[in-house]
Amino acid sequence: MGRIRIKGKTRRGTILLAGLPLLAALLLAAAVTAFLTGCEDIGLRATIDDLTTGYEWVKVAKLTAPTRLGNEYFGYSVSIDDDFAIVGAFNNSETNTGQGKAYIYRNNDGKWSYLTTLEASDGAAGHGFGWSVAVSGNYAVVGAPGYAVGQGSAYLYQWNGSSWITPTALQTDNGRLEIPGGASPVEMGYSVSISGKYAVVGAPGENSNVGATYIYYKDQDGSNYWGYQLRLTTGEGDFDRYGESVSIYQDYLLSGAKSDDEGETNSGAAYLYKRSGVNWPQVSTRIKNASPKSDEYFASSVSLCDEHMLFGAPNENKSYVYKYTSNSWKYLSSIESTSIEPVDRYGYSVSISEDFALIGASYHDTKSVPNSGASYIFSREDDWDQFGTIISSDPEADDELGASVSITEDYLIVGIPYDNNGGTSNCGAALVYEKREK
Repeated sequence: MGRIRIKGKTRRGTILLAGLPLLAALLLAAAVTAFLTGCEDIGLRATIDDLTTGYEWVKVAKLTAPTRLGNEYFGYSVSIDDDFAIVGAFNNSETNTGQGKAYIYRNNDGKWSYLTTLEASDGAAGHGFGWSVAVSGNYAVVGAPGYAVGQGSAYLYQWNGSSWITPTALQTDNGRLEIPGGASPVEMGYSVSISGKYAVVGAPGENSNVGATYIYYKDQDGSNYWGYQLRLTTGEGDFDRYGESVSIYQDYLLSGAKSDDEGETNSGAAYLYKRSGVNWPQVSTRIKNASPKSDEYFASSVSLCDEHMLFGAPNENKSYVYKYTSNSWKYLSSIESTSIEPVDRYGYSVSISEDFALIGASYHDTKSVPNSGASYIFSREDDWDQFGTIISSDPEADDELGASVSITEDYLIVGIPYDNNGGTSNCGAALVYEKREK
C-alpha cells in the first residue's frame, strides 16, 4: 500500500449561504451546511511512496470559473473523462438568482483549460442547473432539479468536434430531455449519469419522495435521435428517495434509495438493472447492507464500472464494494480509511474505475480544522486498500474538499464548492490529478 505526501497552502474566507427557498430545500436534503468557508489556493500534490507501483498521482490543474462569482458553488458536482471535465455551479446567479451554470474544460496533452460554459436556453431563477453533471465521450448531461418549480429537468449536450452543442435530434428544441406523457417527476435531474448510448436521470422527489429513474436512449426514434425509453420505480414504501443517486455503465444501471426502510429506518438500499433489448429488468433483490443501521443512508452515493459497484453510507462513514463473479453480483468488502472520524461524511461522494476508487469525506477535520475535507484513493491491486489521501497541509474550516469526486484510469477530479478564490466567498474550485509513471 502506498502513502501520499501532500503539500498545500490555504487562505480563510467566510460567507452566508444565500438562495431561493427551493434551492435551500435541496441543500437541506443534501445535508449541506448554511455557513461555509473556503480556501484561496490549495497546492496539492500526491506522491506514491511505494516504489513497486511505478506511478504516482500528480495534481495538474486547479479549475475555477472564468468569472468568479460569490456563492456560485463551482465544484458542487464534477465529472471527468479522458478528454473533458465538467463542473457544475448550481447557484450561479449571474443571469437569474440560482439559475446555475456548468463549465467544460478540455485536456490538451495533459494541460486542462477552460473551453466553454453551458447554460439552459430556457433557464430561470431557482432552476439549479448544474446540481448534477456527467460526461462520457462526446456527450454531457446536466441536471436542473429546480426547473418548473421543482418538477426538475436534465439537459443533453454533444461535442461536434469543435464545440459543445444541443443535439438537433433531441425531442425538445432547447436541449431538455423529454418528460413522457403521464409522468409527474419531482426533482428530476437531482442525479444524472451517462454511458455510451444511454443516459439516466434520477427524480427522487416523485410521488411524495418515493422516487423514480428515467432512461434515455441515443437511437430511440431513429439514428442519433435521443429520446425517452423507460421509467423505473420500485413499488416499495414512501419516502425512499429512490433515484437520489444513479450510475450507468454499458448494460448495467444502478439507482440508490438512501431512505429505504428495509431492515432499519433510513438504512438505505440500491437497485441494480441489466438491459435486455428495450427493457431493464431488475437483476436481483434490492442491495443493502448485510447489517443495516438506522439512518445509515446506504447508497447515498453510487458508482458502477466494469465488474465493480461502489456504495457510500456517509452517516456511518462507510463505503462498500461489490463484484460481479460467477454470474452474479456479490459483496466483496468494506472500503475503509484509517483516518476517519465519526462525523466525516466519508462516502458522501464515491467514484470507481477499473482499478481505482475515489471516496470523498467532505466533513473530515484535517489537522482538527472543522469540515476542511478529504478524499481517499484506493487500489484494486491492493485488494482495495488505501492507496493515498488528498488533503490540504494548511486546511481552513468548511472547505469541504471532496464534496464531489470522479475518477477514470488516468485522471481524477475533486470538487471544493466552498473555496474562496481571490476573496470571493464560495465561488468554488476543483482539482484535477493525473496518473503518471515515475
